[in-house]
Amino acid sequence: MEKLTKILVPVDFSECSGNALRYAVQLASLTQASIQVTNIVIPESEAMDYPILVAKSTQTRMEVAKERLNKFLDKHMTLLSQTLKYAPRLTTDLQLGTPIQSICSMADNNDIDLIIMGSRGENRKGIEKLIGSVAQGVVGKAKCPVMIIPEKAQFQGISTMTYATDVKDSDPFEIWRTFGLIAPLSPKVRIVHVNFKKEGDLEAWKKMEKMKHFFEERTPPVEISIHHIPGKTLQKSLNDFVDKHDTDLLVMYQSQHGFWDRLFFVSDTKNMSVHTSVPLLVQKN
Repeated sequence: MEKLTKILVPVDFSECSGNALRYAVQLASLTQASIQVTNIVIPESEAMDYPILVAKSTQTRMEVAKERLNKFLDKHMTLLSQTLKYAPRLTTDLQLGTPIQSICSMADNNDIDLIIMGSRGENRKGIEKLIGSVAQGVVGKAKCPVMIIPEKAQFQGISTMTYATDVKDSDPFEIWRTFGLIAPLSPKVRIVHVNFKKEGDLEAWKKMEKMKHFFEERTPPVEISIHHIPGKTLQKSLNDFVDKHDTDLLVMYQSQHGFWDRLFFVSDTKNMSVHTSVPLLVQKN
């Protein structure tokens, strides 16, 4: 199992990203991972026309961002200081660039194990809608796992994990990888498959039973159950399930599609990144 050692937390100084930071710090406190906090400063678009003025403006914006980042960290770390059993090592970084590309490049260049970021969803306008779009973009492009924290989600440990399966051969491996990321929390695991067929899907049920036995033979301390639920849309079915079963973390697996698939295929995992009601962990291959 891969151990969680480095977490990247992009922030935009909103309360939503502050909530994601607090979640990341509390998770890191239990897993003893380090945290890198970054803010992305978008460069001026008229750099070719007024290079000197743009350079000065960019420098000023970077200095302002640095000051805001320090105050942001002080505010949210103060809220947690008396509740942490272990204070994780925390570093900061400012990046000049576009959010999605910069976040994914930082994760690649710094051997990040997990990106944790907030998402408000798509029920807002303007810059607040962009936050949801950035979360979707990072989920789609990042090579490492991404955890999306809804703005009202609070860290209360991870005692129950729901893994949404499409009954792929890779699912047991992805669940095993997830155990490594959230060790030593040892949550109960619910493996759920949403069935869109009116007559049911016996083959999927057989595969899920086989998956359950696989883990029971190898991880006896872990309590695993399987659930085969009917549904018309994946988002509603999964959100209804996690609400009903008090899930602390929803896990989905996103395979890397080819160019034409990425161009025409709307990923369920990307959709869930702005619709989920609980923290969503997206595993990558």
